[in-house]
Amino acid sequence: MTKLKFYLEFFAILLLFIAPPIAAPFLTAKRSVVYFTGISPWGALCFAASLAVYANLKNEFVQEKKGGFRDIFLASQFFKAFGCLCLSAAFFETLGFFLRLRPQAEMVFPKTFFQGVFCAANLAFAAFSEEVIYRAYLPLSIKKLFGEEKKLSQICAEILSVLLFGAAHLSNGILAVLNAIFAGLVLRNCVKKTRGIKAGFIAHFLYNALTLLIMIFA
Repeated sequence: MTKLKFYLEFFAILLLFIAPPIAAPFLTAKRSVVYFTGISPWGALCFAASLAVYANLKNEFVQEKKGGFRDIFLASQFFKAFGCLCLSAAFFETLGFFLRLRPQAEMVFPKTFFQGVFCAANLAFAAFSEEVIYRAYLPLSIKKLFGEEKKLSQICAEILSVLLFGAAHLSNGILAVLNAIFAGLVLRNCVKKTRGIKAGFIAHFLYNALTLLIMIFA
């Protein structure tokens, strides 16, 4: 990949897929509505872009760990990541209860079977897109921007990718941002250990699905 192509791709992804969710809380009404009743055009667009990014990263970065006991290793990393995500969510939810901090957005949940299917697809699209962009693409690209061999650039790449993921959850309040930062650390560690996004993606998707089910039936 030429430098010009790399820069164009990086800033396009930054402007089109990373900046919008960060800017959204400052451009929309304080109490917005979040629909879980179908596949959003934004989610489908992000998923399509992430598929293209993933195809490019597959040979360069995203390589599943191979060798003996591979499936057991991936399963252990999945359970570790999923457990950490659930514990983090429980902690911040409890903290929010005692601080009386309520979600800023109104939730509209699926009411029919087909709405539930489309909602599950949207959750899968979102989890895949975030794993590709924030856990695989961003750290690698930021390292390239500042020099892959420099220790400082490697540290900055890890910190910035996690902070940007946290900032993408600003519309859900400060506790959601803190929870997302912790989740970003957990899932990024999962990607680094497995050298792939499979375990982290499944943990991320199931965590989102479980969170939604709890909100519906709570």
